[in-house]
Amino acid sequence: AAAAAGAARDEVATELAEARREAEDLRQDARRREQEAAGEGEEREALAAAAEREAAVRRELEQARAQARLEAERRGEAAAAAERAAAREEALQAELTAASEKSASAAREAEEAVEAAKEEMVAVATAAMGAAVGAA
Repeated sequence: AAAAAGAARDEVATELAEARREAEDLRQDARRREQEAAGEGEEREALAAAAEREAAVRRELEQARAQARLEAERRGEAAAAAERAAAREEALQAELTAASEKSASAAREAEEAVEAAKEEMVAVATAAMGAAVGAA
């Protein structure tokens, strides 16, 4: 009876050690997910910077338009000013379009990364709960 009790204790101790190893693996996975989430924060910062650049380009576009109007009025060179403004507007519009596309792409990537991280964290938590229940 004592030998059976000792064997049962050894088996429980082995299972407990395995559960602890699994829990440590899950904790390490969670830490890695946190680090990935920090990377997603950097992506969000890049997205915010892209949005700021987009706003700056919009302001610059408006300034270019206003400056073109003033130059045309002051010099009486409406045709030349309109041509310069159109060229500048076209260049800024292309830059604005590129910035908008980059911003939208970064937003989609960030959203996808956040969703993937959430799904992985749920899976890790579910596995940890299963391991804890199995250990108990």
